[in-house]
Amino acid sequence: MTAELVHGFRNGYLENIYRGDLVVVEMGRSGEEVVYELGNRFKRTFWRSSAKPFQAVPFVEAGGMEQYKITGEELALMCASHGGEAGHIEAVRGLLEKFGLSDAHLDCGAVIPMHQKTAQELLKQQKEWTQLHNCCSGKHAGMLAIAALKGYELDDYEKIKHPLQQEVLGLAAEVSGVAKEDIGIGLDGCGAPIFYFPIYNMARAYALLSQPGLINDQKRSEAVKLVAKAMTEHPWYVAGTDRLDTILMETTGGRVLAKLGSGRCLLR
Repeated sequence: MTAELVHGFRNGYLENIYRGDLVVVEMGRSGEEVVYELGNRFKRTFWRSSAKPFQAVPFVEAGGMEQYKITGEELALMCASHGGEAGHIEAVRGLLEKFGLSDAHLDCGAVIPMHQKTAQELLKQQKEWTQLHNCCSGKHAGMLAIAALKGYELDDYEKIKHPLQQEVLGLAAEVSGVAKEDIGIGLDGCGAPIFYFPIYNMARAYALLSQPGLINDQKRSEAVKLVAKAMTEHPWYVAGTDRLDTILMETTGGRVLAKLGSGRCLLR
């Protein structure tokens, strides 16, 4: 059963009760172990943006870092739900230029920036927001790059039937320990597929993200290690100013890897 996690009070009186489910998984050579839980570890939900670090792994595995001379900041941006701040927009545009693409290739939709001051400034200046402002534009740029690297069609790259998305689905199954056919498929706000399975398995995937040496495939292990390094060394590009995941990584000096996804925070 979902547990009561937080009680909110106003002037000493209970006003709100926030419920949720929590699980901590530790991985080792001998197997995996649940070291802490509240609520239901088998609660199924959509992984959403917390899956982004793993969605970037195929790009690294395919040699994209070397071919396009990608920086740590740019790789972190591929894993991001960024705020749409000026530095984020400039970085996404630069990524697309490296790939020989433009924002016209993005199929994530134009969305007002998550960063409130940036959004207010656009409104004051009567400027329109674009697909670059979408918090998922870095992820979509990375997906387009994977498709280009592997010779896939760029059209419909965000559709689940596209070979790129099938590859990402297979990777998600591997790191989560859930059979591919048992993963439910939904549609995220940015138009890309999202995966539906227990939070226990999401925690298992993040345990591997924190200890990529436990992944038997050496190429995949190195790719996952590089993704984690990029996120913890460049946390502003993962989210942005005054964002919880960025703050957690900055405050802990990278000892914690955090990525929000639909109100959830999965930690390294």
